[in-house]
Amino acid sequence: MAADSIYAVIAEEMGFIFAFGLIVLLFLIGSRGLMLAKQAPDQFSRLLVSGIIIWFTAQSFLNIGAMVGVLPLTGVPLPFVSHGGSALAIAMGAVGILMNVSKHTDL
Repeated sequence: MAADSIYAVIAEEMGFIFAFGLIVLLFLIGSRGLMLAKQAPDQFSRLLVSGIIIWFTAQSFLNIGAMVGVLPLTGVPLPFVSHGGSALAIAMGAVGILMNVSKHTDL
């Protein structure tokens, strides 16, 4: 469970500003992804990008909420921050899909 508590370790070691910056970065990734979904060339791409972005943001804020104590501990990793493994491989594959869709948009 220590690897899933990485946000708590980051907040303790780096401080409030860095922890808040990580939340802002996750928000920017989510908003940029939703802009990509809006500009997607077809309905399938729009739904695919929306699903991936909602998955990333929900997983991120579920993990952060559990570390803050607002939500119960679930064991979901923080995308791109928790240690590697299958979660990191799947997240990188999903970002590859996002990059492929963005190649066909005007962003």
